[in-house]
Order: sequence, then C-alpha cells, then structure tokens
Amino acid sequence: MYELLASAARTASGNFALPDKKGELFAIDLLLTVTAQAGTTPTLNVALERRLTGSVWEGFLTFAEVAAATPTRLATWVRDVAPAAVERAPVAPGAAGALNGPAGSEWRLTWAIAGGSPSYTFSVHAEEYFASRK
Repeated sequence: MYELLASAARTASGNFALPDKKGELFAIDLLLTVTAQAGTTPTLNVALERRLTGSVWEGFLTFAEVAAATPTRLATWVRDVAPAAVERAPVAPGAAGALNGPAGSEWRLTWAIAGGSPSYTFSVHAEEYFASRK
C-alpha cells in the first residue's frame, strides 16, 4: 500500500489528480485515516472520481461522511463484483457507495470540508490491482 495523500491539516475542499493508470484498473483498496478534527459541526466527504468526458467527473468510490476523528476506514472496489465495504480490524467499513462499470484511466481524489471553521487532519493510502494485459 502506498501513500496517495499525505497526512496534513486541511481547512478547505480540494482534489488531487492521480497519475494516469495506462491500463484497466481491476480493483482498489483505499484507506482513509482521520487523526484530528475541529470546528463547529464539521464534516468531511472523500471520494475517488473517474473522468467521464472533458471536465465531467463521476464519484466512483465514496467514503461515508466523517463528522469526527474516527478510526481508519477502508473502502474496496472490485470490477464485476457487487460494491462493498470490507471490514478488517481495527478498520471500520467506510464505503458509502461504489459503481460498477468501465474504470477508465483518469482518476482524482476529492475531499469536501464543511462546517463552522472546520479542520481535518487526514491521509489516504491506496493499493491498486490491474487486469493483466495479453
């Protein structure tokens, strides 16, 4: 598993473009670790999005909304398998939704932070699996 987004305190929404995958993504595990939060009723929403066309992006794998510093959350997507959150102690299941279908090669990680003077310290790690090319 590698660090996709380094741990840092963030107070605004943002996104991070992933390197072009060049091949067909077969499966991905994402670990969201939130170590601190502050503010009045803060919320954090993190998603992996795929590019559909031009500037149109679609949430492909979405974590459940975070309202407080919580244990690490794991979200898993596997092509052609019903989307599911997988629980591995001490990891809480974290996927709120996932889509099946062509994965494509252009991806970005997005986060939306809301609330009164919100702040979240979090990181995201990933493990990617690719279909073998013949």
